[in-house]
Amino acid sequence: MNQVIAFIVVEVHTSPWEAHVARALLESEGIPAFLGSEHIVAAWWPMSMVFGGVRLLVRREHVEQAQDVLTLRDRGELEAALAESYPSEVMQCTLCGSEQFVERRSWPAITLAVMLLFIGRAIFPPAKELRCVSCNEIK
Repeated sequence: MNQVIAFIVVEVHTSPWEAHVARALLESEGIPAFLGSEHIVAAWWPMSMVFGGVRLLVRREHVEQAQDVLTLRDRGELEAALAESYPSEVMQCTLCGSEQFVERRSWPAITLAVMLLFIGRAIFPPAKELRCVSCNEIK
C-alpha cells in the first residue's frame, strides 16, 4: 500500500510560460507531466534560478519517452510536421498574381491616431493596409 511514485526532472526553465508549453507538449503526447516551483518563480522571477527554476517533472517510467519528444521539439521536427499537416495559405495579388506584400499605414490614419492621443488621451493604432510590391495595388 505504501507505493512510492518517483518523479524525474527532464528540463528546467527560467520562465513558467515556457515550462507550461513544454508540459502541454508532453501531455499532448500522452505523457503525464507536472511543474515544480512554478508559482515561486512566477511571483519572484529574479530569484528563479536560486529556487532551481521551473522544473518539468515526469514519472520515472515516462522519462525516456519524454526525452524523445523534447529532442524532436528541439530539432524542429514537430514544427516541420505541423507545417506539413497544415500548410499556410499564400495570399496573391488579384491584379498581377504576386505573393509579395508590404504593410503600410496611411498618413490620414497616422494623423488621426496622433490627434486622438493628444486630444482624447486615447491610444488607437492607425489602420494598416497591404500593398502589392509589384503593382502597388491595395489589398
